[in-house]
Amino acid sequence: MMQVLFTWHGTPLQREKARQEFPLVAEIARRSGLTEPMSTSPFSVLHQPNVKVENFNAASFDWNAWVEQEKRSRLMFTIFLVDASLVVYFNIPPRFERDEIRLPLPADDAAWDATSSSECADALGLNGPVAARSRNPEGSRRPKQPEMHTALKALMHNVWD
Repeated sequence: MMQVLFTWHGTPLQREKARQEFPLVAEIARRSGLTEPMSTSPFSVLHQPNVKVENFNAASFDWNAWVEQEKRSRLMFTIFLVDASLVVYFNIPPRFERDEIRLPLPADDAAWDATSSSECADALGLNGPVAARSRNPEGSRRPKQPEMHTALKALMHNVWD
């Protein structure tokens, strides 16, 4: 958060220092494993690659593990967005490769803002489409979001409209 504040709202000296120190932030994120989903227990099944959600049992939904992985994912995406903004606004080379981040995109806000496991499961569509529409009228209602590298490949593919 301080990195973002100094980069965009700091004094000229703070801005320059934040830009100079960002490579360290990127390296810490990389070494901490933030570019990939947690694979040690407890981990969120809905954040893992190659998981078929139609085979997922809503009764086995671990809200605490889901929240922990979603926090990590949202932190990594914030770091990625700072990196992208530094590239655009300050002509600094990117610190992350396009396919390096192997996380699903952040979940719908209704799931993230849920105050209980059942509210989150409803927003994710784990308890059926009626509960999902009721709890999450604006979102995708997907239990599992597409992975960032897959979404980028689709967006950059010349065949897709």
